[in-house]
Amino acid sequence: MTQYLESDCANFKAEDIEYASRIIINNGIVIFPTETVYGIGANALSDSACQKIFKAKGRPPDNPLIVHVSSVQEVEKYAHTSSIANFGALSKLWPGPLTIILPSTELISNVARAGLDTVAIRMPDCNLALELIRKSGVPIAAPSANISTKPSITDSEHLRRNFDGKVDVIFNGGRTKFGIESTVIYPQGDTCVIMRPGIYTEEYCKVIFKHVIFSEDQAENPKSPGTKYRHYSPEKNLYVPETQQEFLRICRKNPKEFTPICSYETGQLLKNVNAIILGNRENPYEIASNLYESLIKFDQQPGDQGIIEPFCGNGIYLSIMNRIKKAAISVKDGEL
Repeated sequence: MTQYLESDCANFKAEDIEYASRIIINNGIVIFPTETVYGIGANALSDSACQKIFKAKGRPPDNPLIVHVSSVQEVEKYAHTSSIANFGALSKLWPGPLTIILPSTELISNVARAGLDTVAIRMPDCNLALELIRKSGVPIAAPSANISTKPSITDSEHLRRNFDGKVDVIFNGGRTKFGIESTVIYPQGDTCVIMRPGIYTEEYCKVIFKHVIFSEDQAENPKSPGTKYRHYSPEKNLYVPETQQEFLRICRKNPKEFTPICSYETGQLLKNVNAIILGNRENPYEIASNLYESLIKFDQQPGDQGIIEPFCGNGIYLSIMNRIKKAAISVKDGEL
């Protein structure tokens, strides 16, 4: 039976942390909030515990897990940092939505690493999560708390439907702050390879590295979580056109056929159409925060298919489009 605990990142009860930490120590599963999305966590040193995460999510075993720690000292215990010239500067971005791929020690579960010699590791900016790690005394492997391929969960109200009876503890922590996952980077000398764009944009990396490049890691054994398989997809068919103009054309031509998901500004151009609004284009962080929640809302509404507005731009908009392209079916002009 799943135990529900009423604590969040800012306000948590010591007894809730104590209870959940005992679950982690005994190789159980705990779903907890972070500043990005909810994580489904287990002891990162235990193969059997990490296998439970893969089973609960229906996650492919070759998709590595992100390991969460509570201090830089822990990173140095579970990963080889001496070979990373810029690690000191990078570590100053923690706690925060940054995951660094590092050479792993043998302490980290082979299951969590998906058999790789590297580990994806981060320090979340959520006091509840940090205290849970400290109290447990072990790093916590925790991918996003969603069924594999489905939208990540940013509001605890959706956790019961997906995980009740499948995990030991769920923290009812309300809405998360940022709403999309951490940036994943792979340091290579004076080059920073961004494996998955996220809340920390390339501008953060350019301060530290001479070169910053993007890589869609589609290798047979990807080093980064969230790159090989389709992700974030709603149950219904969702389409993304190439341009905003094409989005508007399709919505106006087929007002009853597609549920639009779009910015406030674009929604104002759609008369007599009931659109799901992501937020204001002047505030891309608002759009990012509402993205997965809007995909879940779309699944709960009438209608069989939807269409989502494409966004242009760098920085956080690049991260938003990374998620949209993985969640939706791309269509060329005139296909719909």
